[in-house]
This record gives sequence, structure tokens and C-alpha cells, in this order.
Amino acid sequence: MRKLPIVVDTREQNPLDFSAFEDVRTVRAELWPGDYSLQAATRMVAIERKSVSDLIGTMTGGYAGFGATTPKRFDRELTALGSYPRRGGRAFVLVEPDVRGQSAEEQIRAANYRAMIPPEKVMAFIQSIRDRWLVDVVLAESREHAAQIVVDACRPFASYKAVAREIAKSDPAPTTPSPLDNATQPPF
Repeated sequence: MRKLPIVVDTREQNPLDFSAFEDVRTVRAELWPGDYSLQAATRMVAIERKSVSDLIGTMTGGYAGFGATTPKRFDRELTALGSYPRRGGRAFVLVEPDVRGQSAEEQIRAANYRAMIPPEKVMAFIQSIRDRWLVDVVLAESREHAAQIVVDACRPFASYKAVAREIAKSDPAPTTPSPLDNATQPPF
């Protein structure tokens, strides 16, 4: 049985656990944009994972806003993620809860995080990502659910003939360069 090769970004410090999926294997490689993708289809599917705390930290320090003259890392990532649907791919921000027993949405709505940001502002930030960058934001029920979402997002792209040939060859995951590596080179 061929296993679905999920690529996990090398910078991902607390990667999702895919051991519950017998038909999935993970490959570590540098990805841009995103933290998860499918080997041989990294330009077709990208998932940027954030915990609720990460998302709120991004709101307070890692995000300049749509149209900013000096975009920050998350702005550049959203711009790159927004290009995926235009070429027939799929990209989204996946938000997982920090608190066991609460979904990401429940954690946000209960303001169960350290920052003094009202839940309404967090939800408005999520909606602004959807509206301005046309990048969906998926709120997971748990870490296990987040892993299932990644697998479900990648699986359809494994059926493409070219992708299937690449999987069969078991080549290392192709990656796109990070704009942080070469400021003059576009991220896509």
C-alpha cells in the first residue's frame, strides 16, 4: 500500500501527529508558504498551522495588515497562500486549540488565552483574512482533528497522475524558496 506523503515544514516545532493514519507517512522539508503540504504537490496544497495563541501573537506582532507598506512575515505568507486557488490548488490557515477539551472556536469565544484582545476582535481578524486575502481559516476541534483536516486537504491532490508518478518515485519533497532567503525572488 502506498502511503500519502505529508510534508511537514522543518521549522514546525510542534508538528501534528499523523500516527493514527496507517496510510500516511511524513517527510520533513522546508516549505514556503505553509507548514504542511503533499509531497510532489507543494505548489498545489499548502496549510499554515497556528495554535490559538500563535494566531493571537500574530495579531499583536507578526502582522502589518492588508496593503501595508512594510508587510510582515504573516502578510507575505497570506499573499502566497492566496495564489493557490488561482492555479487550482487549495491553501488555508488551520487554527488548532491550545486547551484540551475546547475547540479553537470555543477557546476564542471564551477568551481563554493570555492576551487582552476581545474575542470579537479575534473573530474579526479571522474574517479579514478570509475577505482580504481570500484565504480560508479553518478552526479545528482538537489537534487530532487538525491532523485529519490536513490529511483530508492533501488526499485529493494525490490522485493527480503527475503527483502519483512523483509519489511512486519517492523523490524528496520539492520546495519553493522562502522570500526570506532571497529578498529579490518572489515567493511563488
